[in-house]
Amino acid sequence: MTSEPLPAILHDKLHEEVEQFADRDFLKAVLGVSVLCALADDEISIEERFQIDDVLAQDPVLSTFDTTRATRIFDDFAEAVQIDPERARDVLMAKVKRIGESNAKQARTAMRAAWLIIAVDGTITMREDATFCYLCSLAGLEADIVRLGVETAW
Repeated sequence: MTSEPLPAILHDKLHEEVEQFADRDFLKAVLGVSVLCALADDEISIEERFQIDDVLAQDPVLSTFDTTRATRIFDDFAEAVQIDPERARDVLMAKVKRIGESNAKQARTAMRAAWLIIAVDGTITMREDATFCYLCSLAGLEADIVRLGVETAW
């Protein structure tokens, strides 16, 4: 039995779905690092919460996702950290490490998004900064370079 090539429209749809799956990992990494950094001081400020929507709207890849669904994922991650902090943090940190190992550019973007979120309220606590630095190192990034990139690129 010989296989017929996929019609172009099906091939394109399959390619789009595969890309969307990979992008979903990126979305979850961005939301995961954002939750971990924002909750480092045990609360997510209203400014940090609204900044999530801005980050999702401004990134070309993230803006393709349904904002309501992305917000729900963020809320689910935040709730998981509050219910079972150790387990949830381990899961989210694994996402950070995985994206750092697979795509340095996406890891940098995720960490820049996290920095924008924790910096938006004008106060970066020592715990937020320490969490940010740790997650940067987990992703194979230098925190100072990521911060500088936010100031010059965003």
